[in-house]
Amino acid sequence: MNRFNPKTKTFSFFVPSSAFTNVHGLCLVDDKLWVGTFSKGVKVIDTHTGAVVKSYQKTDSPRSLLGDGVYSICQTTTGDIYLGTLFGLLRYNKQSDDFDRIPELSGRFVYDIKEDSGGNLWLATYANGAYCYDVNEKKWKNYLRDANNPNSLPYDKVLSIFEDSHRQIWLTTQGGGFCRFHSDTETFTNYSLADGLPNDVVYQIVEDADGALWLTTNNGLVCFQPTTGAMKVYTNSNGLLSDQFNYRSSFRAEDGTIYLGSIDGFIAFNPATFTENKYLPSVAITDFLLFGKEVHAGEPGSPLEKSITFSDQLVLTSKQNSFSFRVAALDFQTPKTSRIMYKLDGFDTNWLTIGESPVVTYSNLRYGDYTFRVKVSNSDGVWSEDEVALKVHILPPFYLTVWAYCVYALLIVSCSLYIGIYFKKRSNRKHHRQMEKFEQEKEREVYHAKIDFFTNVAHEIRTPLTLIKGPLENIILKKQVDAETHEDLNVMKQNTERLLNLTNQLLDFRKTESQGYRLNFAKCNITEILKETHLRFTSLAKQRGLDFTLQLPEQDFYAHVNRETLTKIISNLLNNAVKYSDSYVHVSLEVDDSEVLQTFHLRTVNDGVVIPDDMKEEIFKPFVRFNEKEDARLTTGTGIGLALSRSLAELH
Repeated sequence: MNRFNPKTKTFSFFVPSSAFTNVHGLCLVDDKLWVGTFSKGVKVIDTHTGAVVKSYQKTDSPRSLLGDGVYSICQTTTGDIYLGTLFGLLRYNKQSDDFDRIPELSGRFVYDIKEDSGGNLWLATYANGAYCYDVNEKKWKNYLRDANNPNSLPYDKVLSIFEDSHRQIWLTTQGGGFCRFHSDTETFTNYSLADGLPNDVVYQIVEDADGALWLTTNNGLVCFQPTTGAMKVYTNSNGLLSDQFNYRSSFRAEDGTIYLGSIDGFIAFNPATFTENKYLPSVAITDFLLFGKEVHAGEPGSPLEKSITFSDQLVLTSKQNSFSFRVAALDFQTPKTSRIMYKLDGFDTNWLTIGESPVVTYSNLRYGDYTFRVKVSNSDGVWSEDEVALKVHILPPFYLTVWAYCVYALLIVSCSLYIGIYFKKRSNRKHHRQMEKFEQEKEREVYHAKIDFFTNVAHEIRTPLTLIKGPLENIILKKQVDAETHEDLNVMKQNTERLLNLTNQLLDFRKTESQGYRLNFAKCNITEILKETHLRFTSLAKQRGLDFTLQLPEQDFYAHVNRETLTKIISNLLNNAVKYSDSYVHVSLEVDDSEVLQTFHLRTVNDGVVIPDDMKEEIFKPFVRFNEKEDARLTTGTGIGLALSRSLAELH
């Protein structure tokens, strides 16, 4: 321990204190100074003689100290002396010269004790928030941090408690800044790094004659105005021995001098002697960084035409939208106390304070126009009116340029035209299909009307033809008819048979077109049917002078067919082959020996007129004939034979 003389500004060493070097708590009780030590208990010193008159330490007695570490000592207005220890709170019993233990604070590390003007006893604990003993209700209240309540205690490690001249209670914490207690609502108003504190570790509070609060922190001395919330920070650049102060080291003398202890020594000052700092520093942008790398003017790909310090405008591509600025305050008096604030117009809504790092970074900015603004204040918090402004223009990506929008517009117009043309063509095709369908229905109606007409006529003709054919054959068989009459009768018979055959074909074709018409199949000798049909056309082929041949497999071929309809199919094919040939007709039966397919093909080959490709499908339609005049010969027919043959073949 040392005694300081403010008049001579000298220190005198208290020799007995060499036995207890680590002192934490001091309290003057009458002419006795109670001293709390880290590990030597409590020492009571006579201020007149300078002798240690009494010592208290932990013993086996339940009324001794809880431990030899005593961190705070406080005498209340009622004369009670309280001791804050590592393991709880003690009250000194003067009659028995020992200590009463307060059960409500058992196990609590009591770091500071303060009696307010109302007689309430406040305790600062190192891990359990703050305690208050209400003398009116005679009970303890505990205030803790609530993460969901911004008006709760900011931090549970409370270092000191202070009452100002307006009877307001202030608490400092080790990590949550400091706060003011509102007794009416039992809530707290908190002040932290975000409000201007240089650090959230606040040790002590001292009030000066003007009502300003002086706070010792881990990073400087703060002058706080309770009415406005303004803060002014002092550091070693202002003359402090160190920016880091010490625990429980503050005192205000009667003349207004404030004494504070730091880790590097002891300082004293009187705020009334302070003068205003009228020097206003300037600020500059010293470096420009792209993606964390410094960029200089003249480098390949650099957007800088000259030094960033002297640039008024910066044009960046869309890929350079993540960048940083390094700024500096040009303050040569107290550079550490200068505050720098910045704002990017078009992105930031409020001014932001630069912390320990002088680099300001923005990432993934949208293309457009921005203005980066920087301003600085001096150590007294006076802001300079001259701010630095840098216009930043980020170009849009290629797909958002004017040319890109023109291309998009052309694409939209082209797509619209394409869609319009597509739907118009689609509508035309639909209309065309409807017209084709309508025409097909009309053709089908005409076709059915024609078929119905011919069928009705065929029915009407068939019976008279049958009745004519019978008597005609009887007359021909009679021998009394002369040769000329017999020849006329044969002509009549041939035409009658031709008409009857045509009517039968028409009726058969009508049957094949009707739904539900089925054929009865039986195993037949295809070779025999082909021979018989070929034989019937032999005489006609001789009359026409044709080479009429039939090529058959060595063995007879059998298949399940309808004999009558197959005969009609072969007859129509041979009839057309003979009718349209010039010199030969070759007929062949081709059999597929495969056990899987078991099919046969009847092939007719002649040297007649070649049917054009566009007629090869048409000739199988009813009433369609291919007429070709060659060698002065005109073919005759109804156009029903091939249509009937195809229909009968499809029924197989």
